[in-house]
Amino acid sequence: EKYIGVVYPILYKTSYRRQYIICTIFAVWLIGFMYNFLLTGLTSGTSNGTCLLMTEWPSDEVRQFTGVLTFTLEYLLPLTLLVYAYGHMAYSIRQRASVQSSLSDDLSSNVLTINRQEKFNKVRKNIIKTLALMGICFILCWTWNQVYFLWFNLGYPLTEFSHPFYHFTVYAAFLNSCINPPIYLFYYKEFKYEFQRVLCR
Repeated sequence: EKYIGVVYPILYKTSYRRQYIICTIFAVWLIGFMYNFLLTGLTSGTSNGTCLLMTEWPSDEVRQFTGVLTFTLEYLLPLTLLVYAYGHMAYSIRQRASVQSSLSDDLSSNVLTINRQEKFNKVRKNIIKTLALMGICFILCWTWNQVYFLWFNLGYPLTEFSHPFYHFTVYAAFLNSCINPPIYLFYYKEFKYEFQRVLCR
C-alpha cells in the first residue's frame, strides 16, 4: 500500500480501495499460518509425553530443502522486496523533489511555491528516514532466527531449540512484529498526528 501510494499516487487515489488492504492483510496471515502449520504439523511428534518440534523428517534431503525454502520465503524474498520497494520509493521521491526544485527556480518570486518545496523536502527526508529504519530493523530482528533455522536444517550441530541464543533469535523476531508503530510514531508526522487525534478524541 505504501509503495503504490508513493510511486503511483494517482493510481492509488483513483483505484486503491479499503477492500484491497483488508484482503491483503487476510492473505498474509492465512499464508503464514498455513505454511507454518503444515511445516510444524507434519514434522513434529511426541516422546514420553513431550512435544518434539520438527524432528520427524521423511529424509535429510526434505529437511534441507525445507530449510532453504523457508529461508528464501521468510527472509530473502521479503528482504529483496523491501530493498527494491524502499529504493524505488526513495528514487521516486527524489525525482519529484528535483522537479519541484526546478519549478521553484522558475517561480522563485512565488513564496507559496517555495514554501511548498520546503515542506515537500521535509516530507521526503522523513519518509526515507522512516523506511530506512524499518528496513534496518527487519534485518536486525530476523537475520539471527532465519540463519539459525537454516543451519539447523542443513545439519549443523546446533543444540536445537533449547539454547539461550535460539531464544534470543525468537525474541528478536517477535520484536519485529511490534517495532514498526513506534518507528512511525517517532519519525512519521502524519502517523503521529493521527495517533494523537485518536487518543484525544
